[in-house]
This record gives sequence, C-alpha cells and structure tokens, in this order.
Amino acid sequence: MEKKNYEQVRALVENWDYEWGCGPWEDSLPEADELRELNRLTGREWTAGDVRELCFEFSSHNSLEETVYFLFHGDYPPVTNVNLVFYRLKPGAVLDPQTVYEKYRLGNQMKALVPLPAEEITEALRALPGFREHSWNGYQPEGLRMDCLEQPDAWSDVHFWTFWYGGRNNPCQDHVLNICCRDLSEDQIQALLDVMAGFEIPLRYREEDHNY
Repeated sequence: MEKKNYEQVRALVENWDYEWGCGPWEDSLPEADELRELNRLTGREWTAGDVRELCFEFSSHNSLEETVYFLFHGDYPPVTNVNLVFYRLKPGAVLDPQTVYEKYRLGNQMKALVPLPAEEITEALRALPGFREHSWNGYQPEGLRMDCLEQPDAWSDVHFWTFWYGGRNNPCQDHVLNICCRDLSEDQIQALLDVMAGFEIPLRYREEDHNY
C-alpha cells in the first residue's frame, strides 16, 4: 500500500462522510467515477453498497484510519482491548472482582465499596508521559481519553479511556474506575498501574479481548 494511495483513499472517505452526514440512507452512495477510483487505488472490487456500509460504520463506531485500512485489506486491523478495573473495599469485605465490575457497569451499586479520589486520579492520568488528551472538536463525552503520541501505523488508534461508575441515582460516579486500553503495550499498561498504585488502589480485575 503506497502512502500516496492511502492518502487519496483517506480523502475519499472523509469527503463521503462530509457529504452524506446524517442524510437519507438511499442517497448515501459514491458516484460511479469515485467508486472506480477507489477500486483502482485499493486494487479491490468494492460495490457502492459496500462503501456505504463501511462509511456508516465509520460515522458511528470505527475510526477513519480503520475504515481506510479495511478498504485496502478487506478487514479491520488487529486490535487488543484490555479493561483494567479498580476500586476500594471497606475493611473486611470480600467480593468477586468480575461481579463488582459487571454490577457497576450495569448501573448497580454495592455497599461494600468506598469512593475513590476521582478528580486527583484523572489529573494524574492526564499528566502521564507519552499521551495527549483527545480533541473532540467541541463534543466532550464522559471520561478521559488519552491518545498515544507515537502511533505505530497510519491506521493505529492506540489510546486509553477512563469510565467511572457509581450506581444509579448516585451523583458521584467514583466507586469503580474502568480504564479501557486499546493496543497499549505492557509497559504502557504498567505505567497506568503505577499511577493507581500511587493512590494505593490495586488492580482488581483485568479483562482482555483480542480481535484478529
């Protein structure tokens, strides 16, 4: 895959995303000359419907880089997702870590947990070397997303994202911290563990998902 071809395909996808936006599904199709150009650049035989499906996935879920990768390779790049879950227990409490994670992730609350210093932890993670806070162009979702400064490939999306849980009707979402790591190395994951260790908060649960 030549860099020139990559950039040209990237420009096509960006243009389609801009033109189609949230418009009618039936009108969101590439022009015939655009489709021919796409297939010439990628060496594949995409249909207009294929392109529409991929671009709508990009708009709602996948990154621009992943979408361009798919157009060249016919599949998304391999991804490793690791969830790191942290919380504090009251003295003497014993709970299954996976059960705690699942209950809080679904909006429930458990009396055996105590609040975490969420603001201090967030600031410490924001200061982690080798990362920068993601720019949302005016839209700011919950949690903190930090992108790795050195991405190994043009389509890479190495980052971590924090999600806090506190249970229903709890104004303070500070009982459980889930750090979602995407393609982080073990050294980068260890750096996150070191930050949490500085607050004397151990890793309670680790969940991995490999998409190859």
